[in-house]
Amino acid sequence: GVSVSMLTSELRQIQDRPTQIAKISCLRGLSTAAERDVIIDLIAAFGLPTVLPDFAAADYQKIIEHDKKKSDDGVNFIFNRGIGDFVIEKVTDLSSLLSECSAPV
Repeated sequence: GVSVSMLTSELRQIQDRPTQIAKISCLRGLSTAAERDVIIDLIAAFGLPTVLPDFAAADYQKIIEHDKKKSDDGVNFIFNRGIGDFVIEKVTDLSSLLSECSAPV
């Protein structure tokens, strides 16, 4: 199986990795496809990873359930609002969020 520490590390990458945040923000209508592409291109230009490791969504979800930002009614995530701005949204459907992470660009 996958270790808890490995999954915890990878979960942080979902929350902290700008590529995933840019992608999800675009899917949620908070930024445009052009803004998403600019962010992803910049990340790639610096040689940083632009895709998440291939772990099962259920494994990520188990770790999110214990995240310090989780409350009874969801988990707070920070998303891009365009370039240079952000919005904090409470995510109540973790399954959908994880599906958005793996959706093709």
